Amino acid sequence: EEQGGYDGERTVGEIHAVNSKAYASTSGTYDLERREREVRKKELELQAREKALEEAIRTAPKPPNWPKCKPIVYHSIVDDIPVETQRMVRVAYVTWMITFVGYLYNWLVIFLMFVSGTDTGVGDWFFATLVSSLGIPLSFFLWYRALYRAAKTQGSTLAYG
Repeated sequence: EEQGGYDGERTVGEIHAVNSKAYASTSGTYDLERREREVRKKELELQAREKALEEAIRTAPKPPNWPKCKPIVYHSIVDDIPVETQRMVRVAYVTWMITFVGYLYNWLVIFLMFVSGTDTGVGDWFFATLVSSLGIPLSFFLWYRALYRAAKTQGSTLAYG
């Protein structure tokens, strides 16, 4: 017996039905493969978009949260700084806070001496005011914030000064 061809006993309708089933089978396989390729392509596009979104979220500017009374900058040692350098940044932060308190204490003492009539003059008060008003923000932005950024990006402090 011959298979797949016209053997003389089959009608044209039967042959057409056999050929249609074979075509449907290869057409279905081709259609399935095409759909799989499309799904893989869409999956790769989705993964690329997810990575881009994660990168955008990671690098997006965060809203200011420090100091709490009037936020100026974003500051979060736990969220920004890698675990291995968090201790160093915390020590630097405490050191900066002690410096801040020292500048304020110096100004307060000079101010009290000025108003109490001791040997301090206007020049002493002016210099204490100048040092406090410039020293506090400059120390924060020029040495503490530079160290914070360097620890955040695992870079050198010289590049962020």
